[in-house]
Amino acid sequence: MIRVLCPHCRRRYRTVTEVMGRTVICRNCRMGFSIGELRPPFNWEQNDLAEDSWIGVEPPAERRELQHCIMCEAPLEEGEIICTSCGMNQITGIKTRRRYDTTGESKPSLWQRISMPYVLFALCLVVIVGGGFWLVVALRQSASSLSEEIALHGIVNQAMLHLADSGDPYGLADRFGGRVHDGNLPYFVRRLSARDPGVRRAVALLIGYGDITDLSPLVTQAIEPEMASAVREALEAIGPRRLLVLSEEPCEDAREAAAVAICLLFDFERLPETLQQFSVRTSFEEKHRTLNAMVRFWPEATGTFQLMLDGDTEPTRVRVEQYGPLFYMYVGAYEFRTSLESQRTFEIPIARWCAATGSSVDPQRIREWVSGHVTLSSPLGVGWQGILALTARQAGVPELPGLIPHPPAFGESLEVPLNIRRIRHTS
Repeated sequence: MIRVLCPHCRRRYRTVTEVMGRTVICRNCRMGFSIGELRPPFNWEQNDLAEDSWIGVEPPAERRELQHCIMCEAPLEEGEIICTSCGMNQITGIKTRRRYDTTGESKPSLWQRISMPYVLFALCLVVIVGGGFWLVVALRQSASSLSEEIALHGIVNQAMLHLADSGDPYGLADRFGGRVHDGNLPYFVRRLSARDPGVRRAVALLIGYGDITDLSPLVTQAIEPEMASAVREALEAIGPRRLLVLSEEPCEDAREAAAVAICLLFDFERLPETLQQFSVRTSFEEKHRTLNAMVRFWPEATGTFQLMLDGDTEPTRVRVEQYGPLFYMYVGAYEFRTSLESQRTFEIPIARWCAATGSSVDPQRIREWVSGHVTLSSPLGVGWQGILALTARQAGVPELPGLIPHPPAFGESLEVPLNIRRIRHTS
């Protein structure tokens, strides 16, 4: 580096030897001159170089002296006094305790701040509280399920006592109708496997008089050989008419289960076309005709009939309908059915007959006075003939309501011919 002067205004500049002789413009007087044309005289006193600017060349970049820690030699920023690496004070030489940088990068993580024992304690507390809550919920559900099962068990026992006392399956519908529904059907299906035939009979009738829309839990058990007869007994209690109603349910699964139930009840081969006929939504009447077409139809045994007791024509009329091989008889507001064992024979308890043909009848009171039954059969499939059998159970039996003769004396029996004559409509 050398120093030169402007010959016009004597302004001092700094430059290098490589540009000596180059013409430049003075920044002070704006006059041109050759670099090195005039140089300042030698002076023993040191001049401030900062007063001279560079000319002819670009000012060189200033080199900043790097500072290092006096303790660990770590680089320091300009003006930094305390080393961030070791905490040494560069002026006092005292090492201070290191503090965490609150700006973020050197801040410890949450897991570094939390003590491990506290973490384990919190986890144990969560497990204990969660386990206790789950145990309480499980116990409540178990207690609720147990109490419900006890209640259902009581219904089965009461139904057994009713059958043993009255022998009247129709009366079971008055007391327990609708107790079985889709929600508790699986419980009653399990009870069908009971060894006691009285339990199986009561459960089958309860299912038959229940308010069920989906028979899937019942029909799926028919594949078990030991359950097949019990399932069929329950389906017979439901009856083909109700099965046809269920085959028109909006739910496809319910319709398919009803179609399978119809095949199981009547031993129809479960061909795809047969199941399709009963599971597709058409109409109740069309499926009724389809069912009767698959068996022998008895037109002379169906229709509207006039009741005749001991040769006398009574004003009471009855209606008989055929559903497959089974028949339904409607007397007033009461319904009676034949069974698979006696397909064209009605067996009606005398108390139910009095209730069907009379008014304001208490069947329980009738059973205390008399016992007996009404039997109507159609062996040839033309009309219905039978008898009304009656036995007095106590002395002084009053005149009984309904179409029934005066009861005999105590301990004696009475049989009266009974038949129904088909009413033919003429056009």
